[in-house]
Amino acid sequence: MQKMVEHFSTETGKLGILVHSAATGVHRPADQLTLRHFDWTFALNVRAFFELVTRLRPLFAPGASILALSSEGATHAVPQYSLVGASKGALESLVRHLAAEFGAQGIRVNAISPGTVLTDSWKVLPDSEHRRASAAARSPFKRLTTLEEVATAAQFLCSNAANGVNGHTLVVDGGTRLVAG
Repeated sequence: MQKMVEHFSTETGKLGILVHSAATGVHRPADQLTLRHFDWTFALNVRAFFELVTRLRPLFAPGASILALSSEGATHAVPQYSLVGASKGALESLVRHLAAEFGAQGIRVNAISPGTVLTDSWKVLPDSEHRRASAAARSPFKRLTTLEEVATAAQFLCSNAANGVNGHTLVVDGGTRLVAG
């Protein structure tokens, strides 16, 4: 197997890997959201990724990998998640468009859509205990997705083992999205 592209080469000044994992948003019913909430959510979840990638584009080495973190809300309706979900849907679309455009330079752009991972962000979510229990119950494994599982998937997508993967959103959720309901 080829050696994985270095993260940053001081010899060439080129980047090999970029991971954008930022996420923010207001968790309220849609009728309680404002344009300020909209602008703030899309600015960090979509615009920041776009600005980062386009400004750094000249620094990416051929074979570089760009990775964005999405969420279940990009493709599924989640209660009190309309702006975050919409922004993550836009992020996934942007990933596909950038993948098509950057591919000619040998740069891959992908996303990961993790399942419910127990992080500090769950402390601020409405009805978080119920949501976590529901996600674990829907999983064939009867548990939440782990940080290690998401990290391993990210490592794969950023490695040469994934050279044929471009413009894809990899769902890492332990199968919670397999069953409707």
